[in-house]
Amino acid sequence: MRVLTGEQVLVRVFIGESDKWHHRSLATALLEGFAAIAHEQPVALLLDDLHLAAPAALGLAHRLARRAQRRALLLVLAAQDAVRTPRQTRALRDLAASDAVETLPLPPLGPPDVTQLLSATARLPDATTATALAGRVIEHTGGVPAYVVELLRDLYGEGRLAVRDGVWTIAEALTDRRAPLPAVRSRASLVRARLEALDPPS
Repeated sequence: MRVLTGEQVLVRVFIGESDKWHHRSLATALLEGFAAIAHEQPVALLLDDLHLAAPAALGLAHRLARRAQRRALLLVLAAQDAVRTPRQTRALRDLAASDAVETLPLPPLGPPDVTQLLSATARLPDATTATALAGRVIEHTGGVPAYVVELLRDLYGEGRLAVRDGVWTIAEALTDRRAPLPAVRSRASLVRARLEALDPPS
């Protein structure tokens, strides 16, 4: 969970199923804590990848959504349609159907989104090359934002994408469908890599 108040604070919460009494107590403490903060100042609470969450965590999100209606609390939840278990499916459907939740379908990214992402960093060399690269990126990643960003980062790290004098240089092979692209890593490996890159606690 990422909590945005006057300062940005990262809070990691893992809620499983093994100790239901403990998790109910934890959920209640979190609810009361967020409600207390929202009483003092507006709070935005962002929860991503809810399709990977245990039903207990989804229940916590539902309770937070109901609390948000009566507080200066903005709750933003993100989840994919695909889930792993019937219990998760039911929990997500219950959450989406709640009067406390407004559902906004988000389609996968498309080639224009990739070119916009690149152009936010530097100028694109020409429309033909940029469009060809963007099409390959979307085809390779399925338009999943996390995979798009990681693929572009990998290509940059390999030197096949670079910025020189404020302009992207794109290796010719990147527009060739016969040339391989780096394999898309699983979501778990992406999260693990990001956690390992964090500074160790002091």
